[in-house]
Amino acid sequence: KLSRVFFCYSILYSKQINEIHSFMNKANDLIINEGLNATMALIDGKLNSINQSLINNSLGGEIAHNRIWKDLICCLSAFLEETEVEVKISLDELEEKLSRNYDIEHIHATADEKVDFEKPLQNGIGNLMLLEYDINRSIGSKPFEDKAKSYKNSKYATAKKISKFNKWNKQDAQNRREEEVGKIMKYLFGS
Repeated sequence: KLSRVFFCYSILYSKQINEIHSFMNKANDLIINEGLNATMALIDGKLNSINQSLINNSLGGEIAHNRIWKDLICCLSAFLEETEVEVKISLDELEEKLSRNYDIEHIHATADEKVDFEKPLQNGIGNLMLLEYDINRSIGSKPFEDKAKSYKNSKYATAKKISKFNKWNKQDAQNRREEEVGKIMKYLFGS
């Protein structure tokens, strides 16, 4: 639950803020002096106080312009997909998959596609995913049909899932955006 609080505040502010420093000082004090129940009540209260609609809007909007948002949201999306697909994956395997040896891939690349996406859709979670650095560099801004062949060789569940599409259009990106935002919101707030 604490990581969920940190995730939300990172998405909202993209920097360290005094509110979280004060919150962590209070949490540390509670751990030492009052125990787990009091600490969990504090964390639950903080998580419940977060504006869910603001988080929902941030997740559903343009994220590529902010490296913190892009990495956090895409990594959480990949984590949720990996744990959904590979039920028995170990923490070591998951850490290896989600290590810093990745790029954030634009599924639809504006440079070589016939149809342009609006910027929020082009640079949002519906059109972004983790992909190995080497694969991403080798495919560049090729059309989706060419990229999809390379996605099949990825270790990421999302890339393998996307590789099964015959085409990638605005509706596919919008559908994926709604699905990803829904999964992340459910993970964060249980709703």
